[in-house]
Amino acid sequence: MIRDGLQVWRSLKTEGGLDVRRGATEDRDGYDRPIELAIRDILFPGAKASLEQRLARTRVSPEPFLAAFFAAVQPYADMMQDVLRMMEAAGAKRGERNLEIAFDFDQVSEALKLTLEQFREVERTFRYLTRPMRGRHWNLDGMWSLHRGLTQAVPTAVDWGRRTEVENGSVRAWVGAYQNGRFGPIPVLPLTGDGEMDPLLREIEGLARDYVEVCTAIGPRREDLRAAYNTAVESKTLGMASDEVVQRLYTLFQPDTDHWIEQVILAATNAAEQIRAMPAGERATAARQWVELVRPAIDTLPLEVRTGRALQDELEQFIRLPIWRRRSELYAVWVAAQTAVTAARLFDLEYLASDGVLRFPFSGACLATLSGGKLELWTELRSPLANPSSSKRRNAIQPDYRIVPANSAAPPRKGERALFWSSSASNIAAQAPGISQKR
Repeated sequence: MIRDGLQVWRSLKTEGGLDVRRGATEDRDGYDRPIELAIRDILFPGAKASLEQRLARTRVSPEPFLAAFFAAVQPYADMMQDVLRMMEAAGAKRGERNLEIAFDFDQVSEALKLTLEQFREVERTFRYLTRPMRGRHWNLDGMWSLHRGLTQAVPTAVDWGRRTEVENGSVRAWVGAYQNGRFGPIPVLPLTGDGEMDPLLREIEGLARDYVEVCTAIGPRREDLRAAYNTAVESKTLGMASDEVVQRLYTLFQPDTDHWIEQVILAATNAAEQIRAMPAGERATAARQWVELVRPAIDTLPLEVRTGRALQDELEQFIRLPIWRRRSELYAVWVAAQTAVTAARLFDLEYLASDGVLRFPFSGACLATLSGGKLELWTELRSPLANPSSSKRRNAIQPDYRIVPANSAAPPRKGERALFWSSSASNIAAQAPGISQKR
């Protein structure tokens, strides 16, 4: 059983393959050094000592350490989504579901080859294992079930003419900001003094805070939800967003169009104020009836908190994932996806597949053609370097990906077939900083 963050950290280095060596200069650090720095910045802001030194000095329990670790590797989950969208777009143009991708960047390890469906499942697993340590399962049925439970318990809470007729000043101020389009911090809800009802009111307050937190991660204003949803829908039509992403945004956006969170807060506040004002005997009866209506509705929006043995099992599952072991290759393929997206804003793009496989080899190879074959997208292309800064680099440079005129390097390999992927500049949402990129 894992005891503390230091034990987890050492296990990640020995069993998870983290390379966090310190080099003479930053560009000579181990590949995973940025992950170490990200974890340290989360757990020990402003610290200068190494993460291991700080963990040895200050005992950190496994849960907050793993929360920091999974936050630090979240960019890899985002990269996988981008690569998956590239594969889906290419597969859609090809008209088949059996497109494969091969990670074949080094001469020693066996190539990692995955079909589109296998990669989709790996992406789901990776995202699931790197999910937040604490998260609410948002679903429309549960959200509107809670709304019904609260409004049936106190019908006046949903009378549109009485929306802000609550005594609590903090709630009134929050409602005003919300009606002006902003998600403000959830106010502290009033209590009744009843031992059964008050814990439930605190749970509703926490639930409301969870909803606002996930919404404000998208943007501080309510209109940001609509914009994010519309962008996702548009991206989905281009093969650039999954159904799951669209549905997740819809689950947040649709209730807000009907002021769901406002009505939940007002209903809970109204109930607390009305029941608190009752005589003691009536208060207990009314509180019990309210709890009976609301408790089942809250249970439809379960809160998951990852702890204990289950968390350790998930960590072990994570570090055994083949895609985690090949994370440097994943990054390189992601660069290709970003390069292709940027290039497709300017040119028609055709991926070259050999026997239905998009292959990313360690040696120079043409991955795609652009502009009707006038340009080519190459990986690991060696080309002459003028005025090298070091005698060791006299022969050639070797960027990860480069777009070059057709036939200036080498022709596509025999037997390769083209996959057509075209996008207009006005419809591409994701962009890379430039067409020629280096790791």
